[in-house]
Amino acid sequence: ARAALDLAQERMPTEGATDEERLSRVAVELGRVGTDEAIDRLRRPPRTSPLGELARSVRRPEVGLATVLRPAAPWSVDLPARAADGDDARVGLGWGHRRLSLPHRALAALERLGGAAPAGVAVAELPGLDDRERLVLARRLLDEGALELVPPPPPPGP
Repeated sequence: ARAALDLAQERMPTEGATDEERLSRVAVELGRVGTDEAIDRLRRPPRTSPLGELARSVRRPEVGLATVLRPAAPWSVDLPARAADGDDARVGLGWGHRRLSLPHRALAALERLGGAAPAGVAVAELPGLDDRERLVLARRLLDEGALELVPPPPPPGP
C-alpha cells in the first residue's frame, strides 16, 4: 500500500489534497493497473535508452551454431496460465528486473540454457528448434542481456 501511495504521489499532484483525496487517487490508480503491477513498476529500473541497445547490438560478436552461451544471471521460465500447444502460445522468461515473452516452442531450449553448467551450451545443442530459430533465440537473448558468451578455453601451453 505504501508503494502504491508513493507511486500515486509521483504521478499525480497531491499538493493541498487531503489524505482521503490521496487515497482515492491511489485506489483509482490501482484499479487501472492492479496492485501487483504497480509495485512491479516501482521496482523496475529505468529502461535503457534505444541508443544503448543499438550500440550493444552493433558490438555483438558473431553468433554461430558452435557459439557457447550460458545465462548471465539466474532466470525463471513461466508457463502460461492455460497451457496451449498452438503457435500463439507464449512462455515468460524472467531475470533480474527483466521479462521477455517468447514462443512456447522455445521452452525446451530455454530449459536447456537455464540448466547449463558454467561451461555453457553450444547453440547447435538447443533442443526443439531448427538451426535458424536457434540462432535467432541465441542472438535475442544475448542482445537482451539474458545470455553471455562463454570464453573459449585458452590454447594449450608449451
